[in-house]
Amino acid sequence: MSGTVAVGPEYPKVASALALAGGLLVAVVGGVELTAFSSVDPLASQIPGWLGVGLASSGIATGAAIVALSLALRYRPRRYAIWGGLLILLAIVSLIVAAGGLFVGFVLAMVGGIAALVWTPSWERPASPPTEPTSP
Repeated sequence: MSGTVAVGPEYPKVASALALAGGLLVAVVGGVELTAFSSVDPLASQIPGWLGVGLASSGIATGAAIVALSLALRYRPRRYAIWGGLLILLAIVSLIVAAGGLFVGFVLAMVGGIAALVWTPSWERPASPPTEPTSP
């Protein structure tokens, strides 16, 4: 073994991982809401059943979209700014439709989107100026 490790393509690892965790949390909370709203007696609930089921289903869809965008960050990193902006937008939407994944999912997805926006890939970094050799 030579001690070298093959390095895969460069992508925003932290942003992708945070957004993935946030999206999974939002989707799970949406699923729990769907279970809760579909089993509640509509006469005893303050929220109409169709509205609760609709919001919960939207929460699952929003969580799935956040997960898809986190995977897009991993497999299509050249469009990191688009994915980061969409992650921020969907994180805000998740506050409305899935309680933001108990607010933790919102924070994780939001921080993941911001981290994707501020990430600078090596192909966009300015080249360092050549250094002159020092004379003894």
